Order: sequence, then C-alpha cells, then structure tokens
Amino acid sequence: MSSYTNKGTERLSQKLRDAHKNWSKADYMLYQHFNRTLWEKVANEGADFYSEVKQFKYLNRVTSQFCIRHGKADASRQKVLKATAWNKRFVVDSNFCRLLNMKAPEYRRALKERYCQDVKTIIPASRHMELCARFKRQREQLSV
Repeated sequence: MSSYTNKGTERLSQKLRDAHKNWSKADYMLYQHFNRTLWEKVANEGADFYSEVKQFKYLNRVTSQFCIRHGKADASRQKVLKATAWNKRFVVDSNFCRLLNMKAPEYRRALKERYCQDVKTIIPASRHMELCARFKRQREQLSV
C-alpha cells in the first residue's frame, strides 16, 4: 500500500508536526480514512491498474505534444492512436486540439450546440426545440 507524501514537510521538526496533528485532528482523521480507502480501491482494481495508468499517461503526453506542435498550424495533420484494452482507436486533429484547449463554459456551450444539431432525429421535435431555445437564450445571456 502506498501513500502520498508532501515534499517539503521533511524540514518540519517532529515537535511541530505533532503540534499540528494535535490542532487538526479532524483533518488528519479524514485524510487517513480517504487515503486508506483510496489505496484499497486501487488494490481492488486488479493487476493491470498500473498498466492502464501508464497507457493514460502515454495518451495524454502524445496528445498534448501533437496539439502543441500541430494543433493550430496544420488543419490537415492527424495523429491516429490505436485501440488498446482501455481505449478505442481515436484520431487527434486540429478540431480535437481546439476542444481540448477550451475552458469549461466554452466546452459546455459547444456540446450543447452539437447536441442541438445531433438529436433532431432522436427526440420529439417539440422537446428538441424547447431545449435548443433554452441553450440559445443562455448563450445570448453570456454574450451580453
């Protein structure tokens, strides 16, 4: 079982650490509880948990590098990432990089706009019109 250590606390004297622990008993109890349950959950994930984390870090690194180098400069450029046990095959292109770099409110707005375009055939027209009209009003309020 692992635990997180905060770099920099090594310089604190044991006396000061004990005093802090005494002053913040509830914080220490919460930290110990959630730290213990976190590592229990990690242990229950199975033997390939760390392989999955390694794959996620790889995808994150490759995607970030592509977007930094080519995301805005060349719209025709793509990076194809193969399917693995943890992810489907996907393509990183300038649009993917644009979405990746959006702030949360901007991303939500883009999702809502796409939703309005995509669901016309899935939900009743009246419900679709109602939702998209609400999204449009929200967008207009944010623009003011």
